Amino acid sequence: MTRLRSRNRPNAIAMLSAAILTLLALLILLVDARRARADAIDDALSLLATDRFPDTEKAIGAIAGSGLETASDIFDALAANRLFFDPRAKRIFIGAEDNSLREARGGATAADVQASALKKVRLNNAVRGALQAAQGALGLMAPDPLTRRAAAEAVFKSRAASRLPALQNALASEKYAGIRAILTQARAAIVALDATAPEAARLEAIETIRARG
Repeated sequence: MTRLRSRNRPNAIAMLSAAILTLLALLILLVDARRARADAIDDALSLLATDRFPDTEKAIGAIAGSGLETASDIFDALAANRLFFDPRAKRIFIGAEDNSLREARGGATAADVQASALKKVRLNNAVRGALQAAQGALGLMAPDPLTRRAAAEAVFKSRAASRLPALQNALASEKYAGIRAILTQARAAIVALDATAPEAARLEAIETIRARG
């Protein structure tokens, strides 16, 4: 019995060591993923500070899919013409009706920032369209089914290609068949207009839209 225990002890130690190494590897991957996400969010926000409409459109799409906690506030501020940027520091700020400012990155109060040093993030029709689609996309993952349904309908109407990743994520998690159908139709509306999509995919998308009526 003593010899058997002695033989099993190295195996147990080896298994424990392997488990520890696996856990360490997973922790490293988690840290790297968080860093990558943080970098992606910073890159998206910095696009808002270039004062170029195409960059603003790209930023809207990236922020909508980033999981940033303040994304909804950023979009609401942009729609209300109260989103600002510091041309030098490339920082983005959310303005309130009382003229107070918050950091777009984390929502912290920016009491030390002078509003006179900031510029407004400008909008044109293309940016407004992207913004409306993004606001709709945020609702795709909302807890309330009615909100998700309305968001899916909004994306269907906008046909914004930038919303395709958000649609794919929503389809993967949606439990209600009725909402899944609308999400599928919204995806089809985007694919049907995509000249780079395979012909078979576009034909299938057209059939999906036709079946909607």
